[in-house]
Amino acid sequence: MGEKEFCDEARVWLRRFGGNLYTLLPYASPAWAGYRRHVCLQGSTMSFLDKFHKLKRITERIDSETAFSKVGAFNPKKPETNMVHVYLQKSIESCESARDEVQTELGLKIFSRLKEIPSTDPKYSAGYRAYFEWTMGEANGSVNDDAFVQAWNMFSSELSQTCETDR
Repeated sequence: MGEKEFCDEARVWLRRFGGNLYTLLPYASPAWAGYRRHVCLQGSTMSFLDKFHKLKRITERIDSETAFSKVGAFNPKKPETNMVHVYLQKSIESCESARDEVQTELGLKIFSRLKEIPSTDPKYSAGYRAYFEWTMGEANGSVNDDAFVQAWNMFSSELSQTCETDR
């Protein structure tokens, strides 16, 4: 409603803001389902806060109950969200080999893809050679805390046994 000039400009801004009720209809159903699942917690889904607390709890246990601090570090040391960076002091090849041993033995994959730390990065000067982002999500959120600690303990032991010149 309004003058033609106002309505013409409103139409342009309507499109810029994403459309109208009819063009947004395909997004309404999945948005409502996501709201019910993640906010109202209808179903077996973990909330964001649950994921954050689980990652925080597990990283604390890994730091205190395993030898991980000899081969790597979490950044930040205490997660502030449901994601943390994991820095490792061994080569990508050694880390992947240790990961594969854990996966074969325990059936738990600690990470999927490592990234190399370039020699220009300050983390490289601190002795780190590889890193990955660890996110607590739907799938790994259902894994028992003890299983994570056991897997990280084995991973840390495997990495500790690699040649010191691997750095």
